[in-house]
Amino acid sequence: MKRTLLSLSLAIALVAMAPAAADPEDVVRGRIDGPALTPTVPRTLYLASPRTNGITGWVASLPIAEESRTYEVHPLGEVPSGLDIDVWFYRDLQGEAGTGDPCARDAAPVVGGGETGTVCPGATYAVIVLFSGADVPFELTLS
Repeated sequence: MKRTLLSLSLAIALVAMAPAAADPEDVVRGRIDGPALTPTVPRTLYLASPRTNGITGWVASLPIAEESRTYEVHPLGEVPSGLDIDVWFYRDLQGEAGTGDPCARDAAPVVGGGETGTVCPGATYAVIVLFSGADVPFELTLS
């Protein structure tokens, strides 16, 4: 009996010490090193290794919402002329055919190179893509 209680206590302590999985957030901040022509490149790189996040785009896990929400993405700090950041939302990054399950785009550009729009219901990932510019910190806000 004592051995069982000791084993159970040890198991509970180990679970409590284990690092928690990253929680999806309503605000995502990151830095993108260089441009990509489509969200396919950063999505594919991320699926191969999450360590590639930020090279040609940024992949972020989102809190699942049953209803559509609005979003805004914009660069942080000084904005170089011609900067362009866009976001694609996915219900699934992989999908049955390996091409992911993207949502239909509903976006409009905003001054400063970002955009605003609507996130589809059920979206679980955002793929933020820098079309022009380099080494750009950004912020994506969901509401």
